[in-house]
Amino acid sequence: MWFFYALAFAVISSFSIIIAKKVMKDVDQYAYLLLVSIFTFPFLFLSSLAFYGIPRLDPGFWMPTITGTAISVLASLLVYKAIRESEISLVNPISSFNPVFTTIVSFIFLGEKLKFTDTLGILLIVLGAYFLQLSKSKEGLFAPFTALVNHKGVRLAIVAYLLWSITPAFEKTAILYTSPQNPPFAAFIGKTVAILLLVPVAWKKSITPIRKALVSWKWILLDGILGGLGISAAFIAYSLSPLGIATAVFKLSVIIVPVLGWLFFKEKGIKERLAGSFVMLLGENLQRKTHFVEVDAQQINSIIYKPIEIYTALAVFFIAICLPLNLLAYWFKNKYTRNLSEK
Repeated sequence: MWFFYALAFAVISSFSIIIAKKVMKDVDQYAYLLLVSIFTFPFLFLSSLAFYGIPRLDPGFWMPTITGTAISVLASLLVYKAIRESEISLVNPISSFNPVFTTIVSFIFLGEKLKFTDTLGILLIVLGAYFLQLSKSKEGLFAPFTALVNHKGVRLAIVAYLLWSITPAFEKTAILYTSPQNPPFAAFIGKTVAILLLVPVAWKKSITPIRKALVSWKWILLDGILGGLGISAAFIAYSLSPLGIATAVFKLSVIIVPVLGWLFFKEKGIKERLAGSFVMLLGENLQRKTHFVEVDAQQINSIIYKPIEIYTALAVFFIAICLPLNLLAYWFKNKYTRNLSEK
């Protein structure tokens, strides 16, 4: 049963990206995320009442809920900006780098040894990323990587999916602290926290008047309904299966989104991007078999209630990995600009 919930989330989230891409031609990411969250709000509440009723929330519920939601809001804003400015068939497959981040952090900070499946998975993900811009190989052997790293939307997506790679553990823990366990209600509380966080951010940052944003209210309402159904399905899948297995099925969206981008927006390079997405998905699943296991509340608490170590590790990771990538992209961009001007 969990498989169908996980598959439903993969399909729903894929169509949600299509709607977001369409609407955000005229609406910025702050207004869009806030309105979608508001429209999602009642459907999550109704689904939690319809299937489970209102549960008791244990004291340990709030820390993972607030922390996970704050991280998810930041990641959502980044990825919506990437979707708004870039082709979705190029941005969405970047989510396959999540287990690579997990492997690197585990290797550097936890001293875990790399297994053969780790190495093979990383190589497949990197190879798939190369395929995403394979047509650029005519300009040089490393030109596909250069084109990918130079792409602002891809860089935003890398940061967003890095953040999202750690939120499932918080969400899983939040569910464990509801009694009886109620995945949709945990999602409902998380969405409530998200709206409270988004209101001041959207008020200050958004350049889209609410009246203009509401012109597309039918599409936003549809995305809100899909969002409510999708989040409920995801939380139910989390509660019925091991974390890594459910997440692996979620990632089928990596294959679905490029096809939808080609169908609805006539995005080019569908063959190379679909091939790249498939190879990256294979590599990602090899990684997940190694690094994701079933966890309980006591295990995750050892992480959640020691946030300084985690945030320090992430900060060092950003400095060690993301900053050099941006510098490398800047260097390649200047180099190729000079070469073109000389020609």
